[in-house]
Amino acid sequence: MPFRIWVRRKNGFSQSHASCMSLRKGLGWSKRDHIAAPYWDLSFPAILKQYLEHVCVVGLTFCYENDLPKGLCRAKKLYYVTTAGGRIVSEEYGFGYVKALANNFFGIHDCRLIKAENLDMFDSDADLIMKKACLNIPKL
Repeated sequence: MPFRIWVRRKNGFSQSHASCMSLRKGLGWSKRDHIAAPYWDLSFPAILKQYLEHVCVVGLTFCYENDLPKGLCRAKKLYYVTTAGGRIVSEEYGFGYVKALANNFFGIHDCRLIKAENLDMFDSDADLIMKKACLNIPKL
């Protein structure tokens, strides 16, 4: 079964089916990459993990040099955008995992976390929280 992903087009985004090979070509080939995922169960949804497993391929996103992985991606920056109904308890499992992959297997060393927390809290202004977080996202 193919993945269902959102593809950026000149006139916005559209939903698309993609083979594993086309997914692999999507990450790391621009100057910067963006990953957006909600904070679920101390991490991110399983479909993102599955995507990352499909794109992390020897000879495509990394190679081995002196028995260590060396990233082959052109991207120099990766922005990880996440939202959470409450507080993000630990960045280690969600953003930390993506950052470790980017640093060690993709060759992207400038990884930045952009987060909007406490969106579902009783006293929170979710619109204001989102507006503040969006100011930190660079324009595509």
